[in-house]
Amino acid sequence: MKTMKRLLLPLILITFSSLSYASKLFVSNNTSTISPEEAYVRVHGKAQSSLIRDVTSALQNRHYQQGASYSLLGEYNMLSTNTLTADNTFLFVTSPKQTISEHRLLETATFLAKKLKQESVAVFFDGGKKSVSDTTITFHEPLPTYAHLQDSIHRLTEAGMPAFSIYLSSYPDNLNDAKVSAIELLSTPNKSKELNGLFSNSTITSALGDALLVFQDGSTQAIN
Repeated sequence: MKTMKRLLLPLILITFSSLSYASKLFVSNNTSTISPEEAYVRVHGKAQSSLIRDVTSALQNRHYQQGASYSLLGEYNMLSTNTLTADNTFLFVTSPKQTISEHRLLETATFLAKKLKQESVAVFFDGGKKSVSDTTITFHEPLPTYAHLQDSIHRLTEAGMPAFSIYLSSYPDNLNDAKVSAIELLSTPNKSKELNGLFSNSTITSALGDALLVFQDGSTQAIN
């Protein structure tokens, strides 16, 4: 998530307890402002393959067990210009069978931000504050196309949800024809309630935890 700027909010005070459940790392290797169409080319092309290799190497060197991983189309509102931009995203979900400290998780995110020249890497974990809702909108068959969801996606940004990730189930030549299986976003629990009725033919699930942007210098910023 390269271009998401720092918010003028207090940092979360982190206590380095142990994690025995799944945490998430949202990582990109895009370094410029691009359109969703450009990000779509990257997410199923060489850029994504390179991103997966770099992240996998970093995780293996830090002895992470194999977890779940997804290639996503990321879209978010740039706080500096209030304009929608996009990127190719790699989501890694840690194995719930492995105990990982918050310190280790944030060190990994800091390394990846530096390695991939990102302003920040987003992390979600089951921290003590539980101030963020990790919400997933899962669509039922027949799956909607990307084009079909544009009005609803636009309303997400209007509702103050500046960042979300799109799960695609197909990669036709044209992004507008791609089928969308789910949308995932991090927001406050109150904001997540605004999703009710926004997307038809879908199921909405949420998990409470903490979410941070982790910067190259190791500092963090709360996501809300």
